Amino acid sequence: MPLYNQDLEQNPPTAVHDLHQQILQADGLLIAAPEHNAATPAALKNVIDWMSRMPAGAGLSGKAIAVAGASP
Repeated sequence: MPLYNQDLEQNPPTAVHDLHQQILQADGLLIAAPEHNAATPAALKNVIDWMSRMPAGAGLSGKAIAVAGASP
């Protein structure tokens, strides 16, 4: 997933567009990731940034979402 770039919001990269379409079609999401330095991993935060800023709607609003984390 490319790094979030506000300049590309109106014409997102293919990988971002493809993930957005998959999320729009899903009934719900399971987000699972290990923590990194006691926080959300940067790569996951990047994906959430992209999906929350998509021009056609994030598809996250009103969708069942579960979040799981892991810590040593």
